Amino acid sequence: MSKKTKYAVSRSIEGISLNGQEFILASNGKILKFDTKELCIEYAIKTVGEDYADFDINICSIAEDDSYELV
Repeated sequence: MSKKTKYAVSRSIEGISLNGQEFILASNGKILKFDTKELCIEYAIKTVGEDYADFDINICSIAEDDSYELV
């Protein structure tokens, strides 16, 4: 049985893509994950505005083990 893809909001550490990503965390200290890409984008827009991409904000698909891929 395959696991359902989740999504997360991230940005490059210190604005440098080679440094990897840092993620918005939930109150429990774990990566805040969304069930759909659309919900994730809505959260990014609510947090920083319609131009969230200008803030080096990325949307990632994220696995249960917290491995990720930019989407």
